[in-house]
Amino acid sequence: MRLPFRLQALANLAIVRLSLIFAVIWAALICAGIFGLARARLDVGQTAAVEANLATAAVSQALVQAPRLYEPQVQAALASVAPRARRAVSAAKAGKVLPTIAAKAPTQALAWSFDSGRFRSIVGEGALPAGGSLHAALAAGRPAEGPILVGGHAYWAILQPVSSRGRNQGAYGAATPFRELDEVVQNLAATPAFVRGFLAVVDARGRLLFASSGSGPTTGPTAAKGVLAPLGPGGYQLTRSPVGATKMQVVAGVSQAELDLQTLKLVGTSQSFLAMVIVVSVCLAWLLARRLTGALEDAERSRAAALEAKAEAERAGEALTDELRQAARYVASLLPARDETGPVATDWLYRPSLDLGGDAFGYLWLDERRFAFYLLDVCGHGVGAALLSTTVMNVIRARTVNADFNDPSSVLAALNVAFPMERQNDLYFTIWYGVYDLATETVRYASGGQHPAVLIAPDEKPTLLQGHGAPIGFFDKGLYPAFSAQAPAGSQLYVFSDGLFEVELGSGRGMLDLDSFVEILADRRTRSPQRVLAAVLEAIQIVQGKEGFDDDCSILQLSFRHAERSRLLA
Repeated sequence: MRLPFRLQALANLAIVRLSLIFAVIWAALICAGIFGLARARLDVGQTAAVEANLATAAVSQALVQAPRLYEPQVQAALASVAPRARRAVSAAKAGKVLPTIAAKAPTQALAWSFDSGRFRSIVGEGALPAGGSLHAALAAGRPAEGPILVGGHAYWAILQPVSSRGRNQGAYGAATPFRELDEVVQNLAATPAFVRGFLAVVDARGRLLFASSGSGPTTGPTAAKGVLAPLGPGGYQLTRSPVGATKMQVVAGVSQAELDLQTLKLVGTSQSFLAMVIVVSVCLAWLLARRLTGALEDAERSRAAALEAKAEAERAGEALTDELRQAARYVASLLPARDETGPVATDWLYRPSLDLGGDAFGYLWLDERRFAFYLLDVCGHGVGAALLSTTVMNVIRARTVNADFNDPSSVLAALNVAFPMERQNDLYFTIWYGVYDLATETVRYASGGQHPAVLIAPDEKPTLLQGHGAPIGFFDKGLYPAFSAQAPAGSQLYVFSDGLFEVELGSGRGMLDLDSFVEILADRRTRSPQRVLAAVLEAIQIVQGKEGFDDDCSILQLSFRHAERSRLLA
């Protein structure tokens, strides 16, 4: 659907903003990749230097402690293998079969023959690099002691030269694993920066005492001379650490070429990530733009649908309100007219809690001397309660139930039969029904679950006219006994629903009760005789702290006069 101009402008603005945001992100990532190359090279070099420093420091400490830790064990092993080792060297020079030489584990026996200025291993796998410190000492016919590489692992060795007739025949010795040095060498071998690096121990003249295996200077032409120097393009990054008070040094070398390779790998990974981020961000921007446009279209459709639904609801609400007003007018038309001049003067107030309520009342002359009146209260509020209350009103007014309307007990029993709650959608009602006889000045009444009415005779305190019947519709067969009370001329009778006094007091002080309501009624009757009902209503509103009522409120006032009684008796 086509978006309104305002929403289309907002969508275009959002897309432009998204494009700018992603452009800034791309530029930042590209700059980070360019400047990150130099930083990565520096970081790789620093990391390698830190690892080399740690390694050389650990080896230096191990070399200081090695003579004390290993010399006794190696000396013992050397003494046990010396005779056989010498014979092995002599046999090798003579081309004879070598005798078997074995040292007590974990030590190893070592032996070399000397030819053309180089030592060739004949027992064990000990390495004596040409030009190294150990090599130089043995070639000169001197004993030697120090670290040595045996089978690719570090050992601590004590070596002795073998000579015959003043000529160097070879050398032999014993060695034990140099665990501290070997652990450092193995750890470095697993470090990417040291793939083509080395770890070596040199004397004061730079001659090798020990060198790890690898592609470093120990296998190049410089190793043959026992001198450490940069090799190949870029050379090596060297780290040196002195060995205690000796003049030896531990040297770790990291290939510059390997550092460059590690840097390229790291930057290559970041560049791949950068490219992936850019591709993903482009796709994301496109997707967000599509979704934004779709969301705006959905929002516009939803807004139009909501407006239509709101308008429809308003139309339905107006129609319902109009129907409720018509129903309320119909209920009001059923209420009796007030009579201020007859033998029984009447007044009333009616306040439903909603447009329609469940309260209803009425009165009618049964004959010339008997006046019937009632007030009923259907449980609940609203339309259902109003329908039942108006039905009962019409039944009583038309006298369509089989009852003697002069007898309150008969009327309530007939209503109970006519309106069982199971046939009224589980609705029931309470009712107070009375008949006033002008000739005898008595009120005969019965109650179906309703609270007492209040009778106030001249110069008397209020009297409660209490009945004892169950609500109408509760039971199939209800008993509604009738009672009588004197109501001399000048008396007033008040019948009312519970919504008028079952109210909450303001400030959370509890509920108003019937006795308190009767006191208010008596007080307002004395203070405002011309407008008793309005005064009572105002007093209750003050007590509860608000104008509205939570329940339907109705009150009926009957005033009995002297003149009419005199006329009837005459």
